[in-house]
Amino acid sequence: MRNFVMTVNDMEYLLQKTIPQIQQKLRDLDKIEKITVEDMKDLLRVEKMAKNRSGIVGWLTVGVMSGKLPGEYFLDYQARVGAYKSAVQKYIRRSNVEKAVKAARVLYELSKIQAIRRMKIIVVEDAFTAVEVLKFFPQNEQDMSLKLFLQITAAIAGSPKDKSLCSFGWELTDGPLAPRVAEVTPDIEWMKANLLNKEEYREVVIQLFKLCKTKRFADIYEVFHYDQNEVVRQCLDRVAGGTFWESDSALLLMAAIRFKAGDYLLKDLQLPPIDENEVQGLPLTGLDWYTLDFHTHIGRVAERFFLAKHREIPQKTLQSTWFHGESAKLDGEIIADWVQPYDKQLWARIKDEIKRTVEDVMFKKFQFREIEESEALKWPPS
Repeated sequence: MRNFVMTVNDMEYLLQKTIPQIQQKLRDLDKIEKITVEDMKDLLRVEKMAKNRSGIVGWLTVGVMSGKLPGEYFLDYQARVGAYKSAVQKYIRRSNVEKAVKAARVLYELSKIQAIRRMKIIVVEDAFTAVEVLKFFPQNEQDMSLKLFLQITAAIAGSPKDKSLCSFGWELTDGPLAPRVAEVTPDIEWMKANLLNKEEYREVVIQLFKLCKTKRFADIYEVFHYDQNEVVRQCLDRVAGGTFWESDSALLLMAAIRFKAGDYLLKDLQLPPIDENEVQGLPLTGLDWYTLDFHTHIGRVAERFFLAKHREIPQKTLQSTWFHGESAKLDGEIIADWVQPYDKQLWARIKDEIKRTVEDVMFKKFQFREIEESEALKWPPS
């Protein structure tokens, strides 16, 4: 088989074009549609000059691993991490301890750091009753063992579900209090004096959130009197480290205050015993369809197919209905739920089709069974 030599023009072409266009270029370079692993590595080195242009790096990496040109639908490393992040959270919401722990093992082995950081958000968002579990997180994330991470997962999944922080969090970021956050001038000394004053709780959170939005993290630590309690520190350090959603930072700030005030359910929380050697990771083929919503790469592809057939449904309406009708669903003992109004009749009408579409994307487009059978594609590199 012939190896081709990449010219300057080839490099410029690759840095400007989409995946289908690059696929055609490769076919033009090699009419028998074969390409060596070394060729793919050359392409990957060229693409890295473009600093991770969306999609191409993952596509080339999968090509290097498999030794063949990937198609339009491929599961790269970050897409797989995203799928397992979502799965762990959905199983925890539904109090499915067994699947939560199995999915958590895979997530930990894919990316320990991303697994730890997501778990801190899950606690304050879905199981605030168990906020004390944060005391078990090592200060140095690298010190988190697999056994400890699985124990923490099981403790959160098995605890009563409590989304009591979410309503206020939404008010701050997308609701009626967003203008107040924008205009407020934080008063550090006032906040220090009123941190545990229940009557001023909402105003304290508003001002703390403004400090967060303006990245005044040192001032946030000062407001909390540089508290060294492990739970408070974990919350504040996670805020200072940055969260993908602004609302997550708001939840962490609220959690730190309410923990300091003793306003949570499970005191003296203990971790359940787990033998990590007996926990098998949950394969891709074992993921339930509802874990792969539009927050994941798989779900976004399914969403695209569905909307192409149902142009009368606005994307925002679909996402709100899908999320509150299925993705946010809690099970087990529920202390406090939070579901925004959504079109329940619409969800009843489209749920089965969404399920079929997600499963078709999982098994026909992305070929989950074939991926699981391929040793080369089982554990993509970070």
